[in-house]
Amino acid sequence: LVAIVDSGVASATTEAWVRGVLMSEEWQDWLDSTNILLVWWDRAKISRAQWDKVAFLFASGEGGIVLPQMVLFDTNGLKVDQFLAVNNGDNNLSSAGDFIDRLDEAMEWDGLQIGPGWVGFTDPAQTVSATTNAVTVTVKRWGGASEGAQTFRVFTVSGSETNAAVAGIHYKSVNASVSWAAGESGEKTVIVPLLDGADVIVTQRVFHVRLEKGAGTTAKLGTTNHTVTVDYAPGVIGFTTNALTVYAGSDYAEVTVRRSGGVLGKQTVTLKTHAGTAAAYFKTVTTNLVWASGELGDKQVRIPLQGDALDFGAPLTGQVFYAVLSPAATNMTARLSITNQVITLQGSASSAGDWKYDSSNGVWRVASNTSQASALTWGAREGGWLTFAWHKITSGGTLAAALPGVVTNTAVTDVTNRVALAQGTNVVWMLTNCTATVKLLRWESAQVQLRAPADGFSATNKIVTLSWEVPSDSVVTSYLYYAQSPDPMPMQQHVGVAVTNQVSYTNATPGAVEFKWHVEMDIHGDLQTTARVVGPTWSINFLKRKEVSVATPPPVAASASPNIVLYQYVPARIPMAERLKAVHGAARRYTAKGLPRGLKIDASTGIIAGTPKRAGTFRATVKT
Repeated sequence: LVAIVDSGVASATTEAWVRGVLMSEEWQDWLDSTNILLVWWDRAKISRAQWDKVAFLFASGEGGIVLPQMVLFDTNGLKVDQFLAVNNGDNNLSSAGDFIDRLDEAMEWDGLQIGPGWVGFTDPAQTVSATTNAVTVTVKRWGGASEGAQTFRVFTVSGSETNAAVAGIHYKSVNASVSWAAGESGEKTVIVPLLDGADVIVTQRVFHVRLEKGAGTTAKLGTTNHTVTVDYAPGVIGFTTNALTVYAGSDYAEVTVRRSGGVLGKQTVTLKTHAGTAAAYFKTVTTNLVWASGELGDKQVRIPLQGDALDFGAPLTGQVFYAVLSPAATNMTARLSITNQVITLQGSASSAGDWKYDSSNGVWRVASNTSQASALTWGAREGGWLTFAWHKITSGGTLAAALPGVVTNTAVTDVTNRVALAQGTNVVWMLTNCTATVKLLRWESAQVQLRAPADGFSATNKIVTLSWEVPSDSVVTSYLYYAQSPDPMPMQQHVGVAVTNQVSYTNATPGAVEFKWHVEMDIHGDLQTTARVVGPTWSINFLKRKEVSVATPPPVAASASPNIVLYQYVPARIPMAERLKAVHGAARRYTAKGLPRGLKIDASTGIIAGTPKRAGTFRATVKT
């Protein structure tokens, strides 16, 4: 309890509180039964500069401080209550009874930390799949944190069950210490790694995590045994999806088979391809996929393509074949899930009218025009550059390309162009009353390459450097966008023209924050083409940093007040205060919306002050 007073002037309110509370037997009895420190800040005993700091920290909305002012903190330095110890008509806080009632009510707050507290596991047991890499066990200190540092030992034992897990085979033995500093409470975690246990012959294994006191520990024990049951099952095996589309120009179709949900026993499946309408476009594959006991995860099989399926300009239209899974042995115990995958081969080019494809030369041609309008369309499945050669065979008529924007070509020898296309856009070659050829030469995907940090990176520092690379063989402008939770909409933050780009970002928000970013590119090509390409979204997790802000009260002689029962200064977290300065110096009125509960803005000074009631990220708007 911080009591802010002034013993150097005649004050009826201060005198009433001293006589009615500090000098009463009721107050002495309450102090004897309560774990509390009384801190005395006396205006008459400290310098003017020191007093100005105190007055600023605990000032009322009018900018001054009225005495005697009482401020109650828990032992973590978090302000619990602040009030003026006077008779306000409803409560006589200058009398011991009402004053003690006010403190008792505030000290019933759940966040208050009195005494050494309790330490124990948050749960008595958990069941995990053997497919997890580790077991996380949580130990918590609660109900008090004010009496010294506390250290406990956490260790694993195999137990006496018939299906007991064995250290070194099924889990890695752990013998660790968990500690809380004086004034610290909350949760600590211990990780117990799980091992493959490839010799498993039962469906469950059990081991225990125990908790015991360390030397000099005074906190009481809560739950001291945590039972871990590890489930072993053969699992499920199947394709990750039941359908796959592969576009012409690919070398192969890659299918993925996954074992999940269990690692008991060796499991083998057979993958075979079956022809549908696409028999001419792929090579037959038959192969066994084997997971050892204790193994799970994905296995990939590449099915080679052939013929027109290798030509990105070929007009394939929904050619289909199948990949099928079946048990490779009669003793397979894993359950099969998706056993049939439909693989569709799809071309990016399509035509209408007189356009015909010459697959031997890879050329689209109108050899005989019937006076109808003919159109050849090629669609971009992603952003990039398409290179093609085109010319008229006969004079007269019209040959044009819509990119968008229409460009005509009257040349009778090949003209080669490299155009920029956005995902989902088309190039359409239109022809009337003439003959012509179009040869699709090359497709180049425009991709943003992530350099640092890795996607999903966990940042312990508040400053990170975002780095990416764009294609080097073309003129590319890149735009950095990012958003920080809880803001859902990424905003443009940087424009770069270099191949390799770096931008530093500082996270100014305390606590755990998810940060998402991506890069967009403007790519350029022939025929005045420009396209916007949006890269993938990457994330960074800023981890919560433990930050302690401590105010050291000014020294005061021990004889400053004879009425203090327990005289000691304790560290206290300073309430947040940020002054908003007026730009032009004129009188202004400040308002704020969206402030966390517990914070208020002073309308005349613009000071935001108080102590937030809970942790979190808040969006506030201040207006003048």
